[in-house]
Formats: sequence, structure tokens, C-alpha cells
Amino acid sequence: MTTKLDQLHAMLDSMDEYERYRLLCMAEIEESRRENGGVPIIECERTESGLAFDCPYCEVRHVHSLPDDAGGHRLAHCKPGSPLHDGGYVLVPIEGTLPRGPQKPRRRGRKAQ
Repeated sequence: MTTKLDQLHAMLDSMDEYERYRLLCMAEIEESRRENGGVPIIECERTESGLAFDCPYCEVRHVHSLPDDAGGHRLAHCKPGSPLHDGGYVLVPIEGTLPRGPQKPRRRGRKAQ
């Protein structure tokens, strides 16, 4: 008999490295949301353009430009349908750069028939 744990392991084994990394990021964000009254805290890095992080839901890098690069609550740059879209998030700048996870696999164009 297959258990839920066996099913979870099978699902994780079928994912590529990028999908497993996104799932881990989403789990961390959801845990932060539960611990902080519904608004997640997301670590970000300072860039020339502002505060930035790679969004696991939208699969793009969100950059919030600020005059003083201070953290705090921000309206989400996320697509509608993202769990972060409606409530926003609290950005916390870190020193240095965030570790970059595996990059999204590039989709190849269709071959001409």
C-alpha cells in the first residue's frame, strides 16, 4: 500500500532541481506568513536599482526602488493569482547578495513542421 509519504517522495523525485528549489522557497514564505500574522517576511538584496528578490510564484526577479533602500512592507509586484499579490510582503535587506537557486530551464522553440 502506498502511503502519503511515498507519494510525496515520488512527486519530489519527479521534479527537476529548479522545481524543488521553488517549492522550498514557497514553503519558507508560507511558514513566514503563518508566523507573522498573514504577511510574509522576505529577505532581499540591495542592488543598484533597489531591493530585489527572486519570486518563486511569478518566477521573475522583483525590484522595489526606494530612495533610502530601507526595508518594510511593500505592495507586491506579483501577478494576480500569486499568494503574495493581495497582501504584499515585508522586505528585509541583507548584507551582501542572496544565494541564487537553480535557474529556470529555458524553453526551446517549436521546430518548423
